[in-house]
Amino acid sequence: MRHQNSEMSVIQGKVLLCKAKVQGESEDGEKGYAKVLESAGFTCDHLSILRFEFVNLDDLQSLLLAPDLYSGLILTSPRSAEAVQLALGQQNRKIEFIFNEKWSQLPIYCVGAATERITRELLNVQNCRGSETGNAKDLALLIVQDAKSGTSTANAKPLLYPCSIIARDTIAVTLEAAGIALSKLPVYQTLPSETLATDLNELLFSSPPEYLVLFSPSAVKHIMNVVDQNKQKALMGLIKLVAIGPVTEQAILNAGLQVYTTSKQPEPVALANALKEKLLLL
Repeated sequence: MRHQNSEMSVIQGKVLLCKAKVQGESEDGEKGYAKVLESAGFTCDHLSILRFEFVNLDDLQSLLLAPDLYSGLILTSPRSAEAVQLALGQQNRKIEFIFNEKWSQLPIYCVGAATERITRELLNVQNCRGSETGNAKDLALLIVQDAKSGTSTANAKPLLYPCSIIARDTIAVTLEAAGIALSKLPVYQTLPSETLATDLNELLFSSPPEYLVLFSPSAVKHIMNVVDQNKQKALMGLIKLVAIGPVTEQAILNAGLQVYTTSKQPEPVALANALKEKLLLL
């Protein structure tokens, strides 16, 4: 692996992955990014910067009890799949039966390979679509395409969309423009890890990585809060910031920082390819 010569006080080739741990994710899935990057010649460390609080699960359970009112399910993050699993797991055999018999027959749209994999693992479903999409915009366009081609009934019935409290309107706006109804329900909020400041000091400031990979706008926000408190923004200028997807890329730019490269899809091979392609251009 070739790295750019530099006098920066960073550890060359080291990647710090700022990725939230997903409940129920297999060991292989959790370590997938590190395995792929290390096989490409990088070294990796992991910083779990976020925690999640689930809300409105009773409301979600009620909606899941009425599958005939919907044309499918939209899951834009592993947390959305977790929320559905939690709603199903509230000691209610009826809702579990309904999900297995009804919802599993409807299309379940997932942003990217990671969300699709977690959805399959947590919900034991196969009828997933969207692994090739890398963001909410691409997924929304896929849904519109399916509706126009007649491969879904999205024009007749709304799609159920459990999402983050701070979810953007990308999917809603795109589907509304195409005449596709949406039933949106916030089911989780994103909070910083209770040990973020300590963990960040240990992993970022004591042995700065060459690359810092940020997986969401929330990750950018919470890391920059700690950086500002510690007056370490100058150090952030020495580290190559890598975004997972265009929304995170824009969040980094909005924070007044530069983006080294962006992975088009939220999955390990796409990230490794983005880093390798950038290195070949130098």
